[in-house]
Amino acid sequence: RVAEEKKERPRTKVDRLMHRRNQTVLSESRKKLRVQEEEEEDILVLKRHDHTLEDVSDPLPVRKKGVKVLFDETGKLLDPLEALASTLGDTEDREPEQYVQDVADKLRAADAEDRALARVKRQEKRRNKKQKKKGRDGEE
Repeated sequence: RVAEEKKERPRTKVDRLMHRRNQTVLSESRKKLRVQEEEEEDILVLKRHDHTLEDVSDPLPVRKKGVKVLFDETGKLLDPLEALASTLGDTEDREPEQYVQDVADKLRAADAEDRALARVKRQEKRRNKKQKKKGRDGEE
């Protein structure tokens, strides 16, 4: 009699939602995939049994952190210091001390120009500030 009462009871909205089946196009294939996943015991499947690497005749260079890597036109790895020396030009005909002295002179000259420019800017700023202040005092 209790079983008869359950069958006679109308289905509620919650009952319909809980027992609803997915009816999309891919539902059958998803169902098959789930069944296959349940059947498989291992999560990861090992496909390659031999993990030895092939002998590489020209190994890739190991790059240190913070070191710039440069290549020439043919794709060969260059030493960063040699590449820098080639870009600086002909330093072979000059003595290293003379080269350092030349660079130091250039830097001193650039520094003096920068200081002079900063001084001119400060003077201009002060002059503009005085003119604004003078203009306000004249209006009052």
